[in-house]
Formats: sequence, C-alpha cells, structure tokens
Amino acid sequence: MKKVILSISLLLLVSAAMLSLSTAAEKTPAAEKLYELKYQLKPGTTFVIVSTGETESVTDQMGTEVVASITGDGEDTYTVLSADKDKGLTIELEIGERTQDISSDMGSASTDFSELVGKKAKFVLLPNGEAEGFEGFDELPEVTTGSGETLTKELYIIGVKDTFPKLPDKPVKIGDTWKDVQGYDVPLGDYTLRSDSDYTYTLLEEVKKDGIDCLKIEVTGTDKVTGEFEQQGTLLELERVTTTKAVMYFANNMGMFVLYEAESKAEGIIFVPSAGIEIPQTLTTKGNVVVRFK
Repeated sequence: MKKVILSISLLLLVSAAMLSLSTAAEKTPAAEKLYELKYQLKPGTTFVIVSTGETESVTDQMGTEVVASITGDGEDTYTVLSADKDKGLTIELEIGERTQDISSDMGSASTDFSELVGKKAKFVLLPNGEAEGFEGFDELPEVTTGSGETLTKELYIIGVKDTFPKLPDKPVKIGDTWKDVQGYDVPLGDYTLRSDSDYTYTLLEEVKKDGIDCLKIEVTGTDKVTGEFEQQGTLLELERVTTTKAVMYFANNMGMFVLYEAESKAEGIIFVPSAGIEIPQTLTTKGNVVVRFK
C-alpha cells in the first residue's frame, strides 16, 4: 500500500488486450499480448473500497525502545457521475466508516471520525491516473487523529492523489515496467514536510484470483520524507525513507482491480535541535485494499 493506513482509497482500472482478432488472441502467447491500462468505468457505476492496515512503530528514546501498534481501516463509496475517454471520470466520493487505534506502553488513543462519515466531495480522474478538478474538499471537517495529525483539505486531496497509481502511457506486455515519480509538499500545522517518491510497476502474468481472470502487477519503490515540524512545543526535524513492495490484481473483463496487498518498512531519524539528540525510528506496515461493486 503506497500510503499506509488512512488513504481514502485506491483505484486502478485496466482495459482489455489490444488485439484485432479474437482468434489471433487465442493463439498469441500471454507474453506477446499488449494491454492498454486506463481508468474507465461506465457512468452510474458504484463501488466500495475497503482498506485495512497495521503498523508497528519502534522508537529508540535514549536507549529505551518504545513500541507502538497502530491499526486502522476505512470503507468509502465511489460513484462515477460521468465518463469521457479523453477527459476521464468525474467521481463522487462518499466517506464511510473508518477507525484508527494506537496502543503502546505509554498509553492508547483512538480517533473519532464520525463527523466525516457521509460527507461527499468530487474529483476528476484522468485516464492515466492523474487526479484534478477537486470540489468540496474544503468543506470536509478537519479531524485530528490520535497520532496528532490534523486532516485538512490539502491532506484529503493528497490522499486521493496517492490512491490512484499512475498508468503507462502506452500499451504494455508481460514483463514490461513503467515508473511513477512524484514530489510534493505535505502541510503539517504551521510547517511543511517534503515527500519524494519513486515507484516501479512490472506486469507479471495473467492469473486467476478468487476465480476471476486478472493481471498480476508488482509494485516496488521508495518514499523519502524530510522537513521540520513541532510537537508539544518542541521543534523537530525528520528524515525518513520508506521501502514498499506490493502486488495488485486486475480483473480485465471487469475493468477494475480486485485486491491490492502491500508491505513496507520505514527507517528514519527524528532530530531534536534544542537538545542536540537524534531519535531513530522504524515502522513496519502491512495492509490491503479490496474493491466491491454495488
């Protein structure tokens, strides 16, 4: 899962193989077939994206390891309002139930997301996976999570952008790869963190997943986050690199992925300038995303 627990959702659609004759397709080895990957669904299509994740955080505080467990899940509904093969999909997002629970030897905390449930916003998803045309996100309630992060308009939009992996700009065959390199600023209170990611996608094979014909795609990459922020009145500096490996399954005939599974490991340093100390931190995460059509 490219972004750990509270991403609003993940959507990736893939069209059928670009072959001129079905009889030729039957005789063509899978490795030679061409597949055109696009985000495309019919107007009126509604689907639910269910995501779950678990993170273990280990922080070394002056020789003492502080271990925390963070679990979360979310369930959001997407409705395609209109579709254009060039201009993309206009999608309405309805935010559903979600949880985040944190527990450690130092205590526990939970996040109340109830004021978000049922709220709606719109955006446009281009065929290549870029998202734009955001409407209504400035009206979503600002929620402060148990980890101390306040979800704002900017973070909601970043969540949507990170939900949709970028697709190749040309048809691909088994074994082909394509890249997704992104860089953006992440607002955090009065401060801003910088996120730079570099991901590689590889089309592996045709498989059956839960009885459904799918394309299996491997995703590997890194995400580096740097910058300053304040916590309990203390200025901190962060540098952290996350390495992720994921597998996505796409149902060609349905034009939608059915499962996304991921594991990631983040290693970083939190520097406290006022005290001149460095705090090492490691986070390991496992998560999955399931798509269900209504």
